[in-house]
Amino acid sequence: MLAMRSLVLRATPAARKQAVRTFSGNWEYPKVEGSVADVTKALTTIGARLSIPTAPLYFTPLKIDHIVREMKGKDELLQVYKTLLLCDAKLAYPSNFASGSFFSACIKLDAADTALEFLRTAENVRHYVKNQSFLRLAEYFAAQEDQETVEEIVQIMKTKRVPVTYKMYTFRVLNAKKQGKWDEAVAIAKEAANEIQINSNLIIELLQDGHGGILKEHLPLARYLADKGDVYVNARLADILAGGDGKLPEPVVEDPEQTEEAKSEETAETKTEDK
Repeated sequence: MLAMRSLVLRATPAARKQAVRTFSGNWEYPKVEGSVADVTKALTTIGARLSIPTAPLYFTPLKIDHIVREMKGKDELLQVYKTLLLCDAKLAYPSNFASGSFFSACIKLDAADTALEFLRTAENVRHYVKNQSFLRLAEYFAAQEDQETVEEIVQIMKTKRVPVTYKMYTFRVLNAKKQGKWDEAVAIAKEAANEIQINSNLIIELLQDGHGGILKEHLPLARYLADKGDVYVNARLADILAGGDGKLPEPVVEDPEQTEEAKSEETAETKTEDK
C-alpha cells in the first residue's frame, strides 16, 4: 500500500490526469447546479429511492444549504419543505443553518403553518433544529394570540425529546405570567431551575409586578429558584433578596477622551505650581 502511494506521488502530471480519468466516481459529487426547483426535484425524485445508509451521500449539506439559501417565494419554500422532510425520514439531517433559515423564511413569508406542519411530521428534529427556531415560532403564534399552537409547540418538543434551553424556558415563564397564569409560570420556572436553565434576570422578571415593583411575598420562591438552579446571583437579584427593590444606580461610564483631557490639565497645573 505504501509502495503504491509512493508510485502515485512520483507520477508525472500526465499520469495523474490519466488516473483521474479512470476513476469511475466523481469526487466533486454531488455538484450544486440549476435552480431551486431543479435541485429539489432531483433530490426528492432520486432521494426517495435511496436507502438510509446511502441517503446522506446524496443529501449533502452543500446541496441542502444551497436550496435553502437560494429559495424565494412560497412555491420554492414548499419544495424545500418537502425536501427537508425527506432528509429527516432518510436520517440525512440538514445543517443548523439550513433548518434555522427554513424556519426564518416561513415566518418572513407568513407561512408559519408550514413550519408548524414540518415539526408535526418530522420525527428527528432534536438532531438539527435548534431551540431558537422553536422559540421564534412560539413567539410568532403568541403574538397572534394563538396560545393553543404555542402549547402544541411545547408538547412537540417534549414528545420528540428536544432539550430545552433557558431562552425557551424564559419565554414560557413570561408568556404564562402575561396571561395571568401564575401557578403555571411558577411550575415552569421550577422545571427550568431543576434543569439548570434559569438565571437571575428570569427570577427578577418573575418577581416583578405590572408596575416594575417587586412582589416581596414571593422572595422565598426566588431563593428556592436561585439555589435549585445553581444561579449566579447578580447585583440586582442580590439587592432584591436582601429586601431591596433591585433598582440600583446606573454605573458611571467615563469618556476616555475627557479622562485624558482631565489628566493632561492636572499635569499642566502641577507643572505650573512647581514653577
